[in-house]
Parts: sequence; C-alpha cells; structure tokens
Amino acid sequence: MTKNIVKNQLIVEFLGYKLASCNNGFAWVSPFKYSVEDVLGIHGRLFNLSSTYLKFDSSWEWLMPVAIKIAKEHRIDCIAKRFTMEEIHNDVVEAIEFINAHKR
Repeated sequence: MTKNIVKNQLIVEFLGYKLASCNNGFAWVSPFKYSVEDVLGIHGRLFNLSSTYLKFDSSWEWLMPVAIKIAKEHRIDCIAKRFTMEEIHNDVVEAIEFINAHKR
C-alpha cells in the first residue's frame, strides 16, 4: 500500500466510518444518523469505494471538511500557512495521529 492510501484510511476512520465486508471485498459504512454529521455526504449508504479511491489527498472537497472538523472540535489548525494540498493533507494526518495518541 502506498503512503497516501494508509493516510487516507486513517482519515476516513477518524471521521467514524467503519470497514465492512461486502460482495466486492469491503466497503466503508457511514455511521451517521443525520446527513449534517456526514462530512463526506454519503449518509446512510455504503461507501462503496476501496481505499485506493479515497480522495483526501487529491480533492479539496474531501480534504477541507476534515481540516475544518479538526479545527472546530480539537482546536488544531491544519490550514495556517499551508498552500498546497499535500501540505494540508500531511498536517491533517499529523493532527489525527496526535488526537488518537491523546484520547482519554
């Protein structure tokens, strides 16, 4: 697996999605009761994409809601003085690793 696939899996797990088996091997399942909670906008459906198709490293529409969620809920700014998607993606991953390491 490439580094970005592993990083993207970390992000999707941080958002609360769960891996479940399905006909095609596996899928990410949305755990949200309300669509407003669902950052990726796939409320109530199987996230029928393998980890190779997670787009946190290639789509601003996927990445920015995660950076904003981290800023709002954990007061960690992943955007300040960052200019490229790669920089923000790496900061988001570092923030999630920090949050996961310091969970109570």
